[in-house]
Amino acid sequence: MSLDISTMSVMVSAASILQSITLIFFFFLAKQYQGIGIYAIGTVLSAIGFLIFPIRPLFINQETILLNLRFLGNSLIVFSQILYTIGIIKFLNQKINSFKLFIKPSKMVEIRLLKLKKFRLKILALELKLL
Repeated sequence: MSLDISTMSVMVSAASILQSITLIFFFFLAKQYQGIGIYAIGTVLSAIGFLIFPIRPLFINQETILLNLRFLGNSLIVFSQILYTIGIIKFLNQKINSFKLFIKPSKMVEIRLLKLKKFRLKILALELKLL
């Protein structure tokens, strides 16, 4: 039995659509809770992003469309995660700190990439010494 990524992507998308329908209904029912609308928009974008993955193999011959769909799907999923975070912060009645939300994670990725590059250079130096 093998895992089919396209089928799993469609199932995640279906779950996101059902969750967004529930959240949109709850948003119109109880407007006193902040952040639910933003979280619901995040689930819709997540569903669209995950639906793009099974569509990609239909455009095998057209490389630019394939790359654009890959970029669009990943961008929608990342943006939906940001909206999830903003929705939860607003629901908890806290102030959104843009440093913690955007700048700090990007700095952490940059630091990890630099550490990975240094590690690869050390391995390359060791391999050259062994030769």
